[in-house]
Formats: sequence, structure tokens, C-alpha cells
Amino acid sequence: MKTSVGLQFQNIYPGIDDEQVYAWELDLGIRAEELGYYGVWCVEHHFDSYAMSPDNIAVLAYLAGRTSTIKLGTGQL
Repeated sequence: MKTSVGLQFQNIYPGIDDEQVYAWELDLGIRAEELGYYGVWCVEHHFDSYAMSPDNIAVLAYLAGRTSTIKLGTGQL
């Protein structure tokens, strides 16, 4: 079975600022490779007024520079 991680970039945590949640998401994307996951998907939120990642390709480029074997892709909600 191939299991991937989806990065949502949405803050659902009371008392935690968006900057910290964004950093957590990036860290999760990097750690997914270390933990043996197959891929990381950055999710685009359509028809919603809240999304912290306006450019998933830039996020994936960052992750590509910090990882070496994990598959990277985009998804939509």
C-alpha cells in the first residue's frame, strides 16, 4: 500500500497563529519522507475564503529542495 500525506494549510487550532501552522505543515512535508510515506500532496481550496497557501507549486518546489525520494503533487478540495 502507498500512503501519502496531504498538507491542508488551514489553521483549526485556537490560540495558535497561522505562521506556526504553516511552519508545522512544511515540517510535516519534510518528515513524511523520513517516516517512509510515498508522497506529499499540497491541497488547493476552491470556493473557500480561507487558504494559507496561494501557490502550491512554490511549496512543492521548497519541499523538492528539502527531500530526495518522496513523490510530490497537488490536489483539490
